[in-house]
Order: sequence, then structure tokens, then C-alpha cells
Amino acid sequence: MGILAMALLAQATFAQTNRFVYQVTSKPDINNKSDIKTENAYLDISAERSMFYSENRIKRDSVMKANFQSGGARGFNREQMEGLRTNINYSIEKDKKIKKQFTKTVWVEINILTKKTDL
Repeated sequence: MGILAMALLAQATFAQTNRFVYQVTSKPDINNKSDIKTENAYLDISAERSMFYSENRIKRDSVMKANFQSGGARGFNREQMEGLRTNINYSIEKDKKIKKQFTKTVWVEINILTKKTDL
């Protein structure tokens, strides 16, 4: 029992970041109560700061970064990106040193314009 307590204390003392995984369920459309979205979100807590963000957003950013570094749109996989859409369009960061909280909202809207040409 003493060894277990010592191991837990050592982990708590030397751990840099603790990560908690939450399953977030939301109803994005107030008029359609049967439309329920579920995804994972992370809460990372360290001595200096805490941050709450969407798992899919981080995965999407990683895929986009790797794609950009490998030469751009040549290896772009639209299906993979569709599977990484997120309903959590924000992150919350708390800086414990300066005691400030920041909320970053990500609103990405893609408009595809088509030009109709009469023949």
C-alpha cells in the first residue's frame, strides 16, 4: 500500500500535463431535437495553463499540416477531412500565471460560387 501511495505521489509531483477526455453530446439545431452530435474533447491541465478543445479539430489540423508539408493538394483526401468535422467550434484556454481566460471561436465558412453560362 505504501509503495502504491508513493508511486501516485511521484506521478502527481513530476507529471507535466494531465489530460481528461470528455464525450460531448450536443444538439446543434434547436428546431431538430432528434439531431444529436457526439464527439470527444480534451481538457489538458498543467501547472501553467489549462485548455479545452475538440479532438477532431486537432486531428484535422494535423492532417492539413502533413498534407501541406508533403506538397499541398496532391494528396488531399476529402473523405478523410469530412470525417474530422467538429461541432465544437471553440477552444478555451486559461493562463494560470496571469489569471486570464481566453475563448477562441473558429468559424469557417466555405462558399463555392458557380457561374452560370448560357450557351
